[in-house]
Amino acid sequence: MAPAPFGFICGFFWFGSFLLAQLAIFWYEPAVRRSRVLGNGIAMTIAAATITVALAANSDGTAILAETYAVMTIACLFVLYGPFFYTIHTSLSIESIILLAQQAGRARQSALIERFASRTLLDARLRTMVDSGYLIQRGEIFVLTPRARRIAHAFGAVKALWRLGPGG
Repeated sequence: MAPAPFGFICGFFWFGSFLLAQLAIFWYEPAVRRSRVLGNGIAMTIAAATITVALAANSDGTAILAETYAVMTIACLFVLYGPFFYTIHTSLSIESIILLAQQAGRARQSALIERFASRTLLDARLRTMVDSGYLIQRGEIFVLTPRARRIAHAFGAVKALWRLGPGG
């Protein structure tokens, strides 16, 4: 096989393995330091891809090209995956919407302030979500819009799959 497709397939395979391993670690060890899992996991993924290419390489000197493709594939996939993961893991907006969805789509402002940060931060976040069409404010009560309910279910499912638990 030519070095470019082989490197791409190898990188894609090992990145998929990384995702499965990360899922297993988060599922069975929910208290693990997630940033360490990501960092160490991607380093091991690159090492595994490099070793795989070296072991399977032809003796014609094209291994370095295949290794480059494998590492570049892993790097590109991680650049796309990292922000997606941290958006779901740390977003206060997503956590707020999921909390509201768990409470029949409604919560008092005082309950949200109690759960999250300072009043100033929460007021700004809630105003942004109202302005963006995710919440409707009725006095002191915030209600999810249908659009926000769909987002809450989707992100809630991903957080449950990754066993991220509460946070934001």
